[in-house]
Amino acid sequence: MDRRLPSFVYKTKICVICEGDEVVLYGNPCTMDIIVKHWGDIDLKSPAKKVNSPIIEQYTGVKQYRAKHEQIMEIMKFITEENYVFMKDRVAKRSSNDNEKNSSNFDIFANNMERLDDDWIDEINKVLEN
Repeated sequence: MDRRLPSFVYKTKICVICEGDEVVLYGNPCTMDIIVKHWGDIDLKSPAKKVNSPIIEQYTGVKQYRAKHEQIMEIMKFITEENYVFMKDRVAKRSSNDNEKNSSNFDIFANNMERLDDDWIDEINKVLEN
């Protein structure tokens, strides 16, 4: 299969982050921004892990966050069904326009993951194959 990204309106910025276990989604400025949404309506100002490390530590106790596998597994212990619902609500309030700061398509992804069918995966694969 030929691996290509779908076309974006503006080719100057592609907001795709591939982080962990083959998961592909975008979350400006980063997936850490989505993670902290589990605990509050926090908008990270930078994608830099060094800048956001104190915020991650505040909510999870994980020090000097660098997205290492062990750190990710430790953070996942603090994500619950209850705070997942809050995160989804907070992320859904964001624009899904990839040209806007702090936009995210994560709510679309989460909603698709909660579907009983997996037709959405085939739809994405068709776009990537063309």
